[in-house]
Amino acid sequence: MGIYKITYTPHINRINIYNDTCSLKCKICILKNKKNKNKKYYLKFNQIIQIINEYCPKIINFLGAEPTSNPMLYELVPYLKNNYDNIKVIIGHSNGFNLPPLDIDAIQISIKAISNNKHIELTGVSNYKILENFKTIYNAGIDISASTVFIPNFIDKDEIEKICMFISSIDDEIPFHIVGYIPVPWCIWRRPTQNEMEEAIQIAKKYLKKITYSRLSRWQMQNIRKIDKRFQSIELITI
Repeated sequence: MGIYKITYTPHINRINIYNDTCSLKCKICILKNKKNKNKKYYLKFNQIIQIINEYCPKIINFLGAEPTSNPMLYELVPYLKNNYDNIKVIIGHSNGFNLPPLDIDAIQISIKAISNNKHIELTGVSNYKILENFKTIYNAGIDISASTVFIPNFIDKDEIEKICMFISSIDDEIPFHIVGYIPVPWCIWRRPTQNEMEEAIQIAKKYLKKITYSRLSRWQMQNIRKIDKRFQSIELITI
């Protein structure tokens, strides 16, 4: 496991650091067949710091697969916070299974399900640690947001409601993003319709104040860097 790629987003002066392993085995993961199972070489600590020093970013964004599955994260974050003034360190997305370094500035947690049986079916593990970690991260004063993949007839509107109830029990100001499921060939579930997305949003709004959503097609997902400026970046190094 390790860090295999670094990109740079110029318009917000952000370095993006990619890890290639994950702590869950989600059935719907679009990276399922792209993981570097036989990779022998990864970026070393000093190589990463050298790139950071060259670009002097305002933001360091750790991405996945799952950033917290890499032990180097727990070395890099304290080093960055102790050696760089005014740098913001974020985890762009996480499954929440491992507790992140508690000196990060922000994190988005994907809550797959509240019903434990559904969570186990989808990911292979219980959600107990994830829900407890979510509370711990919030109580540590980290800027936390949440997301959920809306899968009709599985992680459906009733499950979205349970997730929103859980989040609102902590703080109804926590931002929540509903992701419309993008079908993968090995699963039977379908993409939600626009009407279904709107119904899910209305349910979420009963509990939470900051709701956003996305309902991308497979083509849009594959071309996201071309159509959405937020994802436009320059590849600095890949091994």
